[in-house]
Amino acid sequence: KLLEFQAKLTKSHRYNHDTKLLEFEYLGDVEAIPPIGCHIFVKNPDSTSIISQKPYTVFAVPSKKEIRLLVKEYPQGTLSRYLCNLSEGALIRALGFDHHFNLNIILRHQDVVMLAAGTGITPFHRIIDEVLQNDLFSGIIFHLLYYNKTRADILMRDKLDALTKDGRFGVTHIFSQEAQDPGKLTGYISPEHLNHLKTTSLFLTCGPSGFMKAAREALQSLDVPQSNIVEFKG
Repeated sequence: KLLEFQAKLTKSHRYNHDTKLLEFEYLGDVEAIPPIGCHIFVKNPDSTSIISQKPYTVFAVPSKKEIRLLVKEYPQGTLSRYLCNLSEGALIRALGFDHHFNLNIILRHQDVVMLAAGTGITPFHRIIDEVLQNDLFSGIIFHLLYYNKTRADILMRDKLDALTKDGRFGVTHIFSQEAQDPGKLTGYISPEHLNHLKTTSLFLTCGPSGFMKAAREALQSLDVPQSNIVEFKG
């Protein structure tokens, strides 16, 4: 059963040109450490809308009383516009938490490949933090293929660049609407982007529905076993 709760927006700041980082504090006696990869379902205050609620991945958990969401504002997005226009001190109603990713799955593999598009980076933020700080995962190599329209759309760029100094983590940025240097990957996800990877790797995917469909088809065309693929909702 999902937990129903209210939370107060304590801080809202611009993360990049179309995305905001929203920090919330649970009201009342609610305390929780949401599982990695889980969502909260933000309820729409407009009861006349056909969209009653929308899932958002929990981006960070500073304490048992706080959660952070990374929200991209879409021009036609009812819930995203509602959240991005909230003033500090405003309250939201939500349900949580729907999903748990068991990190022990990673221990079955020598390589982990994360395929993300846009705000699909959000579940991997907590995974990366956990595995790179835990000696249990010290023998595993992690690589992120991160798809965006342009460089301006990259989220967590400074952090990702810093993490590459750890020899166990690498990132490849792929742009669909900006030129790259010769020899670098461009465009949309395809089998050609993935055919150099081991099919024995663990593949974690997250992004918009079109990206998820294309990623699934690309991995299937390369005969990656379904047991080696974990899909996260955007």
